[in-house]
Amino acid sequence: MRHSNGCVTCKLRKKKCDERKPICVACERNRLLCSWKVANGKSTTHVANTARKSSSPTAKAAEATCVHQINVPTSPNTSEDSASQQHESGLVLSPAVSMPSFCSMLPPESKLLLEHYVHKTGVLSTAHIRTFTPFVDTLVPIAASNNVLLQSMLALSGFHLSQHSTCSYDKTKYNHLAQSLQGLKYGLTKYATGDTALGLQLFLSIIILCINELVTAGQDRSIFRHLAALRSLARSVFQNTQTQAGCDAIGLAAECYAYLLVLSGTSGKETLDEKIITDSNFIFDFLDNSSYRTKGALFGCAQELYRLVPRATLASMRVRIADLDSSSNLQIQLSEIVTLYNVASRWEPESDDATFKTAGRIFQQALLTLLSAALHGLKEFDVDEVIENPGINVSPVKDLISQAITLLDEMPVRSAISTTLCWPLAVLGSYATIRSHRVTIQSFLVDMEMVFGFRNMGQTRSLLESIWSRNSPIPASILTLSEVMAEKDWKSIIG
Repeated sequence: MRHSNGCVTCKLRKKKCDERKPICVACERNRLLCSWKVANGKSTTHVANTARKSSSPTAKAAEATCVHQINVPTSPNTSEDSASQQHESGLVLSPAVSMPSFCSMLPPESKLLLEHYVHKTGVLSTAHIRTFTPFVDTLVPIAASNNVLLQSMLALSGFHLSQHSTCSYDKTKYNHLAQSLQGLKYGLTKYATGDTALGLQLFLSIIILCINELVTAGQDRSIFRHLAALRSLARSVFQNTQTQAGCDAIGLAAECYAYLLVLSGTSGKETLDEKIITDSNFIFDFLDNSSYRTKGALFGCAQELYRLVPRATLASMRVRIADLDSSSNLQIQLSEIVTLYNVASRWEPESDDATFKTAGRIFQQALLTLLSAALHGLKEFDVDEVIENPGINVSPVKDLISQAITLLDEMPVRSAISTTLCWPLAVLGSYATIRSHRVTIQSFLVDMEMVFGFRNMGQTRSLLESIWSRNSPIPASILTLSEVMAEKDWKSIIG
């Protein structure tokens, strides 16, 4: 006779449970959430550690940052009087929906995916602002009353869970993805016919789909189609007088969009144009004039540096493909690069979080490396003669990478802000020529994928390994990344 005292997860999987608490052997072995029924009919959930153990002092110091206790907004009153409320932004919030009652409305596997999102996927997707977890504390209450966003989140959770579990949940996750896309199609149609209150809800749902493409390292350009939809919605959503009132969800949506936008240009010449600079200036202006608790969820303390990326990438690419006989056009691009280098080199991190500061410094070194390589790679010209009064000493690429490696050694892999290091590591790695530097970057990316279970981290590592195996006599450039991505038919964003 089967015991009825096993964990909820084993019951759903129809597997025997050894009833060890708080995490049974089966859930620990398969890296699953282990949920147990308690006396009041609710459930408690514990997270099995999915990372490799490390004996390094840095890793031990960061051990506590891997698993967080999430406080989903709840209310003791679950009556109709405390039901969904309309926020001034147009979002419907449900503060009365506690995690157990919210889960009880879902089928068993969907319930498990929601719990996985709350305890793992949502926790690992962005940095934490002190005790605030943006993708959980901001989005879960909204999803309780918004089916499109809920379906997007459940799909993301399903794909993330499948990355590091023997249970694929294929049928469930694809069902949620299909419902999300169907709901978006209907919602966008209503939005286009004048129902502007749906704008932010739709925008957040598309953001989650973009994150899903990063988690799965999607290769079919879906992330660019999602980003195109965001770009078409952005101005109307963020210029809407209802959204000007502000809430955490608005700030989170704006920062996620800005993050995806500025990093998308690295994927190739066809994804980078002047309009990206115009669009990024618009959204960064919005962020600069907004106040919200989720600030720094992806940028950490380096928002000013991220704003420079589209201009730096475009100028670096133009220098590499410029007609070298046209010194006047080249001078314009070189002057832009020197101006950007000057701004980036003077940046100082402002944060009371040590990992935010370190991550910001690593990003700064990557941006300076990109700009320095563009200048020093032009042996046909004496840069100081081409640029009038540069007024700045541009550090050699190797020195900048060495400084970044020193910072990387100080960076805890388990810090939530580590999820944003793919782009700087890709840039630093593509220019790295010293073996020890390459090994450090490679190892950090391996550890990142083990901790977070996001395939874009493994994809970034594979991209760099392909660049390193080239042994090309031609110095690397920002174009090298996009060239190798084209060779491998990798159509995604490094982020």
